Amino acid sequence: MTDPIVIKGITPADLLAFDAQYDEKIIEIEEGRVIIGEHTMTYLHHKIIENLYDLLKPYAKLHNLGYVHGDRFRYILSQSGMEINFAYVPDLSFIKTDRFPKNFDFMGDFIGAPNLAVEVISRG
Repeated sequence: MTDPIVIKGITPADLLAFDAQYDEKIIEIEEGRVIIGEHTMTYLHHKIIENLYDLLKPYAKLHNLGYVHGDRFRYILSQSGMEINFAYVPDLSFIKTDRFPKNFDFMGDFIGAPNLAVEVISRG
């Protein structure tokens, strides 16, 4: 991770602009501060995520439970008005089908926490 960029009042639109500017980075928000992280992981880290995904995805699909997402799916966990306080990208996540709003913007982030979030511990 790099040092946070301190920006007051970052909005969902600002966050998407950061994604475009830092295409190969992971952008998260911690207490209103932008955190730009490297998208690097060891082979073991990747295999753990891949194995969990391979187990969860078919089960969720077979039983129409919801959606399993790999890395790069961001959740906006807390906002004050339009200002984002916390937004994270877990290594693996699951959201129940009924949690997606009918008008969900598939070009943006998910507002709220996933039903399951997995973060694999690594040296980084």
